[in-house]
Amino acid sequence: MQSLRDLLTKYRKRLLIPTAIILGIIVLLEFYFVFEITPQPNDECLWIDKKVGKDSLKIYFDEVKFEGVTWNAGIRDGDELIAINGTRITDFGIANAELNAMTSGDSALYKISRDGQVFETKVEVKKLLRFGGLSLAL
Repeated sequence: MQSLRDLLTKYRKRLLIPTAIILGIIVLLEFYFVFEITPQPNDECLWIDKKVGKDSLKIYFDEVKFEGVTWNAGIRDGDELIAINGTRITDFGIANAELNAMTSGDSALYKISRDGQVFETKVEVKKLLRFGGLSLAL
């Protein structure tokens, strides 16, 4: 243990610059991932899953934000999400993957069921930063 302390003391200046450079690169990469790679889609509402069978779920909209992107597309609380861009939605993971593949400002085609009537509507894709990741980078 004493020899390690002696080595660190002896080579402190030589270790300080490479360590600072490595940490700086890690911080820059984290900023890149927060701003470019992992913005999360947000359609300004909640999705609630309800089990309808042994292995199947249905996704319903709840707390649709008044005049948000989902509201403006004509979707209301209690509507069922059937598909996004033609992909049948059976769980949150599939829905998130479909929206994550899109960029902010694009329009996703939602297939919706309301009171037995099925319709399609375009919902603008909004992406938000992960503030937890940003605070971690800082």
